[in-house]
Amino acid sequence: SVTTGRPSLSPLPQKTIWDAKPYTGSTFSSGNSGLTAASSVRPSSSYSSPSTSSGIVRSPFGSTSSTASSSVERYNLRDQKGYVLIFHHKHFKNAKAIREGSEKDLQLLKHIFTKYRVKKPDICENYTVLRIKDKMRKIAEKDFSKYSCLLVIVMSHGETKDRIQAYDTLYNFEQEVVERVLTNTTLKDKPKLFFIQACKGSATMQHDVTSVATNKNDMLKCYSTYEGTVSLRDTSLGTYFIQTLFTLIDEQGDKDVADLMILTRKRFKDDKVPQAPTDTSTLTKKFYFRDLK
Repeated sequence: SVTTGRPSLSPLPQKTIWDAKPYTGSTFSSGNSGLTAASSVRPSSSYSSPSTSSGIVRSPFGSTSSTASSSVERYNLRDQKGYVLIFHHKHFKNAKAIREGSEKDLQLLKHIFTKYRVKKPDICENYTVLRIKDKMRKIAEKDFSKYSCLLVIVMSHGETKDRIQAYDTLYNFEQEVVERVLTNTTLKDKPKLFFIQACKGSATMQHDVTSVATNKNDMLKCYSTYEGTVSLRDTSLGTYFIQTLFTLIDEQGDKDVADLMILTRKRFKDDKVPQAPTDTSTLTKKFYFRDLK
């Protein structure tokens, strides 16, 4: 049955496991290290903001701005349907890597999106890398002029550097999914939201990916966890990230999606879940899920 509320997060049950990379060679690995560290960087004390007696701050880069902030617009989601693309990975070539409980996340997503003005979710289950590439080639060529937005949800094992586990091997999410979406000119100026449920820790090897020079405005990427750390999944209830965030979306869709991510992190903190969802945004307007109802 569909989970209608967020899972009981504290204390963590013994059946809670990681959405880590499932194997290295023929060896199954169920966990990752969670080491993340950064040095504090402070701006140079020699710089002082230029200003005038009129109260207008003059930027050293040439633009001027009044001390009063202008209101932020909202994306128009009321006139057209949204498009939802879901990559759900439960089974893998390595049978030991099965993601027990992930079907609960898919059930929740199906249930929630029946309440919204979106095209029936385009669900891709247990795809190989070649099938993912072929699907994204079609998405890159699809005419989205009759849609208000694109939502992409990925649920699988993962590693650092945006690498996601397909049925057979790893692929680079930024390169194979995000960049493909950004090349579609019919999605220009429309919000493109990506939600990734996967670990981001303990890679055995890393590759630098040269990013294509695409327009990266009007995009939001939400990750279930911080770079270098694991992501929790309950084998009976589903993942903490998908269950918490999308229940909040369902219950409080009148809030901007950025605020919903803050609420998600707060719930994780309050429930002492050792995981910190993150997001990267280039959205230029507010995004309210309620506008899709």
